[in-house]
Amino acid sequence: MVFKESSTPSSAVINLINTSVLGSNGTRYRHINAIEQLDRIDNPLYFSLIRNNNCLANITLCKRKDGFYLRYFVFHSSFQANRFQKNTFAKNKSTPFRQEISKFFERKIKDHNQTIYAYIEPDNTRSLNMAMQFGFNPVCQIQMHHFSRLTPIGSEQLCWISHEEAYEYVRKTYGNYTYYFEHFNSGKFAGWRVEGQLVFIARFHQGCWEIQSLKGAFGKVLTKIIPWIPMINSIINPKKHSFIAFDSLVLINRSVNKKELNYFFSAALAAFNVKHMMHWSDPGDPNQSNLQKIKWGLLHRFLGKSSVNLMVKGEVKSGPFYVDAMDML
Repeated sequence: MVFKESSTPSSAVINLINTSVLGSNGTRYRHINAIEQLDRIDNPLYFSLIRNNNCLANITLCKRKDGFYLRYFVFHSSFQANRFQKNTFAKNKSTPFRQEISKFFERKIKDHNQTIYAYIEPDNTRSLNMAMQFGFNPVCQIQMHHFSRLTPIGSEQLCWISHEEAYEYVRKTYGNYTYYFEHFNSGKFAGWRVEGQLVFIARFHQGCWEIQSLKGAFGKVLTKIIPWIPMINSIINPKKHSFIAFDSLVLINRSVNKKELNYFFSAALAAFNVKHMMHWSDPGDPNQSNLQKIKWGLLHRFLGKSSVNLMVKGEVKSGPFYVDAMDML
């Protein structure tokens, strides 16, 4: 077995990421469009354990201004443990594999004088415990919202905007947030016009999951009965759930009624031909007030409120924290 570092993913790494099921006790899902996403991630560094041309484990970091984002931390099924058993990796904290991972993290922090951060769901106890064993600590609980419409309504008020134009607005609003960065190969920016004037902008990202289990004690059962639940079954398709997520919301004209955001997001759903949209934000973000007039819809009531832990290794910086929705997909 050998450890390899590379700025490009090998075929073995691609195969592992493409077939990995994420999550543990909470939501479990597999990215159907994982290969497409690999082409969109920013400044990646792949650290992999290779044996017989197979990738047994991969850590992918994205190098950014304020730190490294831990994009992937995935293992071959032989390294994973279920709720009833523990594997060798989980039981032994001093294996050569663990030592190499620890050295890798420490080396990146020391060489670049930066932190490493990741997002982990509270229900994902296996990943949380592992992260804390490597020196990650919870800093903030990022809030998660679900926006859905049974019949999204398109509108000519929606317009597409270049990254260059959009970032001039986004930078003014989020430029001083911790973990803010700009990525010109991620998502699509759209705007909303009222009487010809641009009043809102946001960036939208596409995702597609195979959902194997939802959170809660009956999460796996829910995926089996969702196709039989009226209305919900028109929004969620567990075998191939297509959706979008938004970030970088900016209210250019704050005098416009914020209820217009509902029409803006509904039109975005229609533009991408989906019925579900996700959003993550720091509860300490002063722009949270922009979301108060949003009617999130049926799926938000069905799934309930949820959150994701922001985990940081190294010197913790203060918020508010900028959340790139692509990092969650």
